[in-house]
Amino acid sequence: MKYSRFIYQTSVLYGYSLTFGGVSPDTGPSTGGVAFTCTGLGFDYQAFSDTFTGVILDLAKWTDISSGTGTITTGASNLQLSTGATSSSVAGISMNSTFYETQYEAKVNIPSVTAYPTSEVSLFTIQYYIDASNYGDMSVLLATDGSVTLECNVYKGAVLVSTYSEDWTLGVSTFKILAWRNNLYFYANGSLFFRSQHFTTATVGYYNFFVENKSASYNVYNTVVEYIINRPFVVFGDTQVVPDVILVSDTRIRGLTPPSIDTYGTEAAYAGLVDVNVCINNVETQANAYEYYYLKKLVVLQENQFDILLSDITEDTVRTPELVTRGLK
Repeated sequence: MKYSRFIYQTSVLYGYSLTFGGVSPDTGPSTGGVAFTCTGLGFDYQAFSDTFTGVILDLAKWTDISSGTGTITTGASNLQLSTGATSSSVAGISMNSTFYETQYEAKVNIPSVTAYPTSEVSLFTIQYYIDASNYGDMSVLLATDGSVTLECNVYKGAVLVSTYSEDWTLGVSTFKILAWRNNLYFYANGSLFFRSQHFTTATVGYYNFFVENKSASYNVYNTVVEYIINRPFVVFGDTQVVPDVILVSDTRIRGLTPPSIDTYGTEAAYAGLVDVNVCINNVETQANAYEYYYLKKLVVLQENQFDILLSDITEDTVRTPELVTRGLK
């Protein structure tokens, strides 16, 4: 964690400092895919990154939220979560700080199961939490027949506003939740699993990581969290998130530009200036820092002039190359 501010005439550090110097290059095609570099200071935010190899839980970072017969242990085997066999038991941890517009990733090893519960249990949950009425979670769920699903739920005002699930497997996976304005992005093993645009933007939140019996008398045994880390991200304009930037150093991050997007959600449809936002548990914005331009190409539209039929014939494609025989044979 990098601090650079002091209370005047004291030795007390009081704030995390992020500086966004600029983006290079500052222009590119509306289709995206161009390598970019953001420079600044404070990109390597590690205040709540942890591998849990200490003998005890770092109480400066985490609070043990276990209940019932749930237990957590740390050490050489990282963070181990077990519920015990009592219904409603929870084993997990909660961050000791709140954030706005942020992204955290957890690498988790869920062991194989030899018995099935009498009702659904959570083998692991990562949760972005504002309060009991506003939160989003991503859970690996074990059903009574032994089937495993990965499920995302988003609650706003105590109402389930978004949900999505797919079949999943046990073993090692990485999960992360990215919070950006009224959007929650859920990633599994590096791919976007689900996005909700219905989350609240009213306040800040924090992350919880836990396993849970719910109403079953079942022991979720030894789910291992190998690490929890902050993942910087960049946003072009208001909607085009780049979640997988490479942290080169505390002063440099790299990634690929996303395509531009218009108000109808059409990709590569916009040319012009956009803001660039760098997000590492707080946000620094450069206004009109990047300019999209259209590639020279032939675009064929549907009769309604909205849907694109063809947009990949470039000038080089239709031009007869040099040294090629012209005419008919």
